[in-house]
Amino acid sequence: MQKILCGQQKGGVGKSTLAGNIAVGLAVAGHRVIIIDTDKQQSCVKWGSRRKLNNIEPEVQYAGLIAKKNGNQEFLDTFKNLENHGTFDYCIIDAGGRDNPELRLSMFIADVLIAPCLPTQADIKTIEEFDAMVVEVLKGNPSLKCMTVLNKANRGLNFSHEIKLARDAITEMDHLYECTEVVTERPNFRSAWLDGKTAYDLNTESAGKARFEIDGVIACL
Repeated sequence: MQKILCGQQKGGVGKSTLAGNIAVGLAVAGHRVIIIDTDKQQSCVKWGSRRKLNNIEPEVQYAGLIAKKNGNQEFLDTFKNLENHGTFDYCIIDAGGRDNPELRLSMFIADVLIAPCLPTQADIKTIEEFDAMVVEVLKGNPSLKCMTVLNKANRGLNFSHEIKLARDAITEMDHLYECTEVVTERPNFRSAWLDGKTAYDLNTESAGKARFEIDGVIACL
């Protein structure tokens, strides 16, 4: 079971939406997928429950997991038990937008770290700080594959320079490398999410472009 963590220390970068779209993209490809939501807001659990309520296929299992006080081992054992059980091919971990025990512990056991980042100067500064934090994690999990996805990007001509500047900045980082795919900001992402859906569940031209982008992120894993 491959464990893919969507997380970094800043909120509002689209971690949960990206995690849900990746999960469904993998499920569409025939893989057995579960999302573990470690954020106290439980955005992916709420999304998964709406998806289940509306009988949307393909099915993606979901569960919430919060680290209890002095319960680090219990948190880690949950993933070990999932792996030993052999039910799932992929476990997508959605971590909240802050430096907390859930994010640190998830980084310790993950195979792949996806750190979504908006292509803005403020967000690049934050991801640079996160890159420095990754150094500590790699001491305990040296095989962790670390990458950044430029997420919720505006591809308009007036904003193309932001994407280029962000890519240039990521190139200078020590541990996070850039996924070749950029995920565009689209209103239908937000509206679909509230219905338990993703780009894979919509039949529009925009959704088709979004699926292409998410497939590109999956190809980077």
